[in-house]
Amino acid sequence: MNNNVEKLSWDIDIPVITNKHIARQIVLVFSLAILFVLFVLFLIELFSGGITWEFITTLFRIFLLLVVIITVITFLGVCLFMGNRYYYTFTLDPQKGIWEKPQNRQHKRNFLVNSLLLVGGLLTRNFSAAGAGALAQARQEQFVAWKDINRVENDPPNHTITLKKNKRTLMIVFCKPANYQAVSGIIQSKVL
Repeated sequence: MNNNVEKLSWDIDIPVITNKHIARQIVLVFSLAILFVLFVLFLIELFSGGITWEFITTLFRIFLLLVVIITVITFLGVCLFMGNRYYYTFTLDPQKGIWEKPQNRQHKRNFLVNSLLLVGGLLTRNFSAAGAGALAQARQEQFVAWKDINRVENDPPNHTITLKKNKRTLMIVFCKPANYQAVSGIIQSKVL
């Protein structure tokens, strides 16, 4: 590949709920968090000696119910607050890697929400909420270097490229139909 290729940069807005990659990530995060809490409850019940089949099925029902409720509430919030759109800017540097950041309007909205979460969490002494707001603000921009990627999954019909380190997803690159082939070609040449 020619090392003189210039940086590529593009803005794109992605539907949050109807995009299979984002929806899958949201459901996965909630499922893992709820599963962890229920696993702790299972261990407590196991060590107290009261484990029954009825308890296990009840935990399973609670898990499914919580995943559905939290996912629906999140999707409703995304629709009401964000209009089911997230506005990204991607910049691909053939020499270094790829950057993902929210567009200016999205960045301001994210800053407002993250700041409210941080301040609200501190005022109510809900330090997990405050920490979530601080972490979300710290991850407004993301960079992935070519050396950190060892696997690429292409999804041509959806114009997406998933960058991975082993099984862990590092970034999902959302492309426009017009630049998908060029971006995919550069990424493939740098990773493989």
